[in-house]
Amino acid sequence: YTESGSRVVSQQHEEYANVALLRLGLLGNTPEAPETAIDLHTLEVYHRLRRRHAQLGIQPYVRVLCDINDINYTTQLRESFSNVFDVYLSLQRSVRGLIDAEMGRATPNWRALHGCPCCHYKVSDEFPLQPAVQYAADGNNSARRTESAGSADQRIFKSDYFLSREEVDTFKNEVRGSVRGPQVHEGDDHGDGHEGADEASRMGRCTSDFRVSRPDGPKKALDIYETTGIFAAACRHGVMQKICEMVRSGELAKYGLAVTNHLLDVHGHDINLAQDTGCAFSKTIANSPLLADKARTRNLSVCVNAFHGWAHSRLCQLNFHPLYRKGAGLSDLEQMERAFSASNATVRLIRYASRFHFLQGLDLHFLQWDEDRYGELSTFLCQKYRQALTIITEYSPAVQEMCQRLSITPSDIDTWIDLERTFLMNLKEEPDDRKLAAEYWQRVSAPFKVTIGNIDYEKDASETLLLENTRRHATEEYLVRHRVVTDLETKLGVRESWSKSSEEYRAAAEYLQHQDFYKASDRVQLLVAQRLQELTKSHIQDTGYKMRKAIGKAIERRSTAVRTAITHYNKLAAKMNPPATQLRWDDIVQYTFLSELEILKHSYFQQDVREQAWAKPVNRDAAIKHFKIQRAREEINRLNVEARRLRTWVNDELDDIKRHKERLEKANPLLAAAMTSQFAARIRANHAHLRRLDTLERLPGYSGTVSARDTDGEASREDNHLDLEDEELHDSMHKLSLYVENMD
Repeated sequence: YTESGSRVVSQQHEEYANVALLRLGLLGNTPEAPETAIDLHTLEVYHRLRRRHAQLGIQPYVRVLCDINDINYTTQLRESFSNVFDVYLSLQRSVRGLIDAEMGRATPNWRALHGCPCCHYKVSDEFPLQPAVQYAADGNNSARRTESAGSADQRIFKSDYFLSREEVDTFKNEVRGSVRGPQVHEGDDHGDGHEGADEASRMGRCTSDFRVSRPDGPKKALDIYETTGIFAAACRHGVMQKICEMVRSGELAKYGLAVTNHLLDVHGHDINLAQDTGCAFSKTIANSPLLADKARTRNLSVCVNAFHGWAHSRLCQLNFHPLYRKGAGLSDLEQMERAFSASNATVRLIRYASRFHFLQGLDLHFLQWDEDRYGELSTFLCQKYRQALTIITEYSPAVQEMCQRLSITPSDIDTWIDLERTFLMNLKEEPDDRKLAAEYWQRVSAPFKVTIGNIDYEKDASETLLLENTRRHATEEYLVRHRVVTDLETKLGVRESWSKSSEEYRAAAEYLQHQDFYKASDRVQLLVAQRLQELTKSHIQDTGYKMRKAIGKAIERRSTAVRTAITHYNKLAAKMNPPATQLRWDDIVQYTFLSELEILKHSYFQQDVREQAWAKPVNRDAAIKHFKIQRAREEINRLNVEARRLRTWVNDELDDIKRHKERLEKANPLLAAAMTSQFAARIRANHAHLRRLDTLERLPGYSGTVSARDTDGEASREDNHLDLEDEELHDSMHKLSLYVENMD
């Protein structure tokens, strides 16, 4: 949009029309004989609006332009604007490619290697980090595209973000027995793993809990979709690494394997990767003929995300939860949830677009996403540093009090994890003789009644025949039961049938009572895990109305089911010897509830460990604080390294931009002008990073490298403003973190 009047276009001999138009700041809708030309400023305004507000489509924007210019809207205008906008984006990509080539940034995987300097820009003599870098990966079933849309558009969009379908299909046969098919669930906004029936049977309880936690609704993917979602990975700061399309399927193992292979090829050794079902995915990698050796030699480690991890089994938590993984720091590794929450706004606009426009829309969104994440790197470091210092300050007294009370050292608490892991790993199937004894008890204690009723001998022979049949059937049933009991007595070596006064009878009854208690505990545990996943999905930004309504109903039903399960559990708990702890609704909303319940139910069913120090709830709470303190100290070490990397990167990049700009101003002034425009926002972000890093270095408790700083009055005033701004934000984030942890 421009308020200038009509313009005269001077076209030279054999000059393309669009070349003449571009000299006036216009771009035509066709290459040779355009009928409509759009001002470049108008295109740039929509470009920026689209990156900042992905839901703004071309049609409403063109309607606004028509209203401003007093023109009747037509679909032809919308189509013309769409074509011109595609060309405008193509020109921008071409110019960006020329600038990247001049600056040495056109090499393969340059963006992945340099997109997050905190993760990848290593400096000399830095503290060695283990793991070297942290990533998270997940699938999103919202990013769908209909198969029939835009079939006439045969253009191919090339993006550095996306793995090709051919690269992904390299791993399609890596998991034996996996069932490929339309297993995407219409009710999901982002997937939690759908890898086929045979594959699912090997995933264990953790993965099955994630699958059954989906809300009620259509349980079959619609055949109209070709692209049924995306699978992506990002570093712990949220900068995207790689994305692949999920094609006519759910979240198959091949997508995760392809992305993992890319991370290993590009970033090398000592990578940590988090997934919702990382426990199962680690086995998938270990069984992959193409990836197993590479993952092992390059020391790949896999874990679960922090929030999702609390819905896993306790043994899985001890092995895969970041709280118990050395070097994990305080990163929750839930960045993909945040990324997909933002990208869900984009997919509404491109669901019925051609594949070219589908990929272009996602590429445009993630370009802006990464720019925003880069601009927030120093803020991330400041917030995390304050969080780590707060945890150490607030949790240390509780840990010290427990150590004094139990006469132990903090290093002794570390051994509790091994003791608990050993206890859970040694849980074995009950012996066959105990199972047979339980079945025998049920047989001998089961009542056997035959109801005949009043007999009228004066009735006809049919009544007599009915009675004879009843007697014969009862006799046959008695003989069957007798043979079963006799067979069980033979297997058990019972010489005299059990009676209610016999010791064996009472022992079997107690065993069955423990079994019922175990099953009731298991039921509560499953329902709480499902509720946790539903609550997660209900808070995802831009979840559709129907989806949110379905999730709300599922949560309501699940809450009722949980209350019923708690009531049944408490009845059985009161009958235990000694009586088990009664559950309340307030108990289940604690994020550690599932692990506490698992220890409780196993201690009754197997060996009683409730009196051991590591099993007591009050000690377990202090132990969690101990491990959080450990992770906080690791986080500080990592932040010290990342802050130094970021400052070094910023200084190097500012020098690099200045050097290339001065060179291009002499060799190619037009490209130098484009470079100035392209890097304007980047330079502003870099200067903001330097100011925030100065603020971080003045933070009480900071233990990293201190750099020379500008001490003039203006810089000091800006730093003070940043101090106040970051402190207020830190307080809000810390309160939110505590709320999520306690789930009260």
